[in-house]
Amino acid sequence: MTYRALLLVSTLSSIWFSPAHAAEQWDSKLIDPHPAAEDLTLPMPCGGAMVFRPVDVPAGSGELDDAAITTGRKDSQDGYNQFLRTAWLGAPFTVPSHKDLQRYYIGKYDVTRNQYNAVMSGQCAAATAAGRLPQTQISFKDAQDFAANWTIWLLKNARDKLPQRQKKAGFIRLPTDAEWSYAARGGMKVSPSDFLAQTWPMPEGAEQYIAAGPDVGGVQPVGSLKPNPLGLYDMLGNVDQMLQESYRLNRVGRLQGLNGGILTRGGNYLANPDELSTSLRGEVPPYNPATADMTKLPTLGFRAVIGAEALGSLEATQQAQAAFDAILTHAEQQSSDTHKLLEALARDATDPATKLGLERINAQIASDARARTDAQMTALRAQYQALIALGNTIWESQNIITQIDSYISSTKSDPTVDLSGASNNLARHKTQLSGQVSGFISLVQAMSDSANDTPLLTKAADLEREAIAQRGQTYQLSFLSVAQEKVMQAHKSGLPTPDDVLTALKKITPQGRDTK
Repeated sequence: MTYRALLLVSTLSSIWFSPAHAAEQWDSKLIDPHPAAEDLTLPMPCGGAMVFRPVDVPAGSGELDDAAITTGRKDSQDGYNQFLRTAWLGAPFTVPSHKDLQRYYIGKYDVTRNQYNAVMSGQCAAATAAGRLPQTQISFKDAQDFAANWTIWLLKNARDKLPQRQKKAGFIRLPTDAEWSYAARGGMKVSPSDFLAQTWPMPEGAEQYIAAGPDVGGVQPVGSLKPNPLGLYDMLGNVDQMLQESYRLNRVGRLQGLNGGILTRGGNYLANPDELSTSLRGEVPPYNPATADMTKLPTLGFRAVIGAEALGSLEATQQAQAAFDAILTHAEQQSSDTHKLLEALARDATDPATKLGLERINAQIASDARARTDAQMTALRAQYQALIALGNTIWESQNIITQIDSYISSTKSDPTVDLSGASNNLARHKTQLSGQVSGFISLVQAMSDSANDTPLLTKAADLEREAIAQRGQTYQLSFLSVAQEKVMQAHKSGLPTPDDVLTALKKITPQGRDTK
């Protein structure tokens, strides 16, 4: 930290600790105009506060556990910037009573002028309604200084309010790209298909959620519109949000190696709202050559996240090593013969270059095996999700066919009723049902053929079951049970027949699914 920054922190601390400068608590509407369950509120200097929302990640509880998330968009428009790719997301905090979930906290709103001034000005000016506007006209360094100064204040004045990891308090920082993307899309609060969409579901229309376009008229106070499914406001529009890492180009499925300028997400009020999406990424130059200063824009703001150290103790380090050893052991078991051969060759090699080359090949095989296991788990969960969707569609088709059959049976004796339309409709639905069942069985076969490891199939289903329960989509549990039963049947004794599938799905009652 620079001398100037240390002097600033020292000056602020002397002011904030002084009883003479104690300030009244802000009006709650200036802090959180939309209170909600599970909000986490942290105090700030001058009687202020900031509210965070919990974001749960289905990543397990191990030190090296994380979750694969898909970000970007499917089509290749602006592919260099926002094409589909896989990112890996972990979170620092535990979720009570849910061992397979991790959690992080992200600001419910953008950082406001009131909040920024409380931390950075050194003076306790009264919080105002105008101060509910997001803080703009600041540099990336200013945002980092805000996070550092507030963290120092919290550690001195409200350490017990910060979430803890490994008995150490967390700290304030900017979001990573993966954290922002996962939270903006709705995390576990949306279905897999909605997660991959360009925006979260907006039933009242985009104008109720996105502050952008010529009719907006400028920056809006935070929380003026509706939130996303995680209870986060202004994730699209209003002001661009600076992120922790640099901007990088997309090289067909992965980020390219060059680190560029400031990475921003969400877009701002000047944008065309039709062009804003959770996939859109922006780059802002960190310096302005015209002013020979750091870039500061009226459209550029930021949001805070609570982070924590990855390894905060000797115990955590030992647990990480144990987790690494377990993963490595599993990977080695999958290719034990190859490992043994390479180890023997490396041991017997007399040429140092040959020995080193064999050792590198061995290490690469282990790395590839770990990657295959992670990819296979992700694929299996996606396939279970597809089976759930197919099962639900088959269930609905069966019920429609039953209703049409019932109608035809009850009216066929009436010569005045023309049943040709109903008969054609029945034939069409039966044809569709046949195709749906064939697709279900084909996917079951693909899962059975691709996963030779029964525990892997079981673990994938268990992880998906946890995710469904967390999303509150309990109707999906019945369809997941049928999917898992048929996959295991195919794995152990052969593929299910169409009648097997239809009978199993027909047993699901209307109470066992979402009837909305």
